[in-house]
Amino acid sequence: MEICNKARLLQKIAQFRSSTFERIAIPDIVKELSQFYSFFNLYVVNIGNVPVFRVRKIVDGEKHLYRNCLWSPPSDKVISIGRANDVGESIFYGAFDPLTAIQEGRINVGEMFSLAIYHLEPKEDFDMSSIVISNPGKATSQSIEINECSEILCKFMIEEFTKTVNIGNEREYKVCCALSKLLLSMSYKDSIVYPSIQNQENTNIVMKVDAALKRLKLIGVTKGTLVHIKDNNTVEIIFSEMVNISGVEEDDLLNYQLINEEKIPTLITSDSLVKSKVKFNSIFTPENIPSFEEQYSKFFGKSVR
Repeated sequence: MEICNKARLLQKIAQFRSSTFERIAIPDIVKELSQFYSFFNLYVVNIGNVPVFRVRKIVDGEKHLYRNCLWSPPSDKVISIGRANDVGESIFYGAFDPLTAIQEGRINVGEMFSLAIYHLEPKEDFDMSSIVISNPGKATSQSIEINECSEILCKFMIEEFTKTVNIGNEREYKVCCALSKLLLSMSYKDSIVYPSIQNQENTNIVMKVDAALKRLKLIGVTKGTLVHIKDNNTVEIIFSEMVNISGVEEDDLLNYQLINEEKIPTLITSDSLVKSKVKFNSIFTPENIPSFEEQYSKFFGKSVR
């Protein structure tokens, strides 16, 4: 197929979307996608030296006492398809600000959760390992046809990654999951940055687990209860426990300490630490954000050390 033929590309996409994929496995959907999807329209960046947040709801008396309790679930516990994972596949999901992580965790008023904060280690300057789900603008080629096809593929990609899927309908993630696999199959790519569905002004990151294990360093954990949702950009949390990470080994028990005995609510906004809604070429530049020690101190009220 001539990938830069606009009419044929639109026809291929229409044919692809005419299927429900209900009984089709993810690897087979990947093959279907590869018949028309091209990588020339992608926006890639080198992301590092930024915090990544992950929230886990505390249910049935869970304590979240070990590091792996905060991490993505093991493969044998993954029973449904996600935006970037198949059944039985573990993958790391996080956000670039605490509010978005809370929203993505679907925490309701009155529910308790743990909030882990990681430091994403940078890669070499030339290593553009993250794919951004965004329109990169005109393709490098001057061909009008290529530019048009690029816009069509970007629109297709963004629509799939921003599709709202309700709990219980996870099978609707199939195309997005297959597209994620296709993107992460590219050489030297370990993560995808995409718009948050719960707060579309902000962004999430999904990482291959092996890459996440290498690049994410846990620097803080706290437990809290959501007590009030003011609006989509502001919530109130009563934090009750936190962990001093210093000296904690991978399998060590997390030593929570009681804090905030007065139960004073903390106001959390979408820019509590990192404004993920700023342009990508700003958020990923280390000199444009506070140091990690400053960010940790501001959020948790004590030094990172």
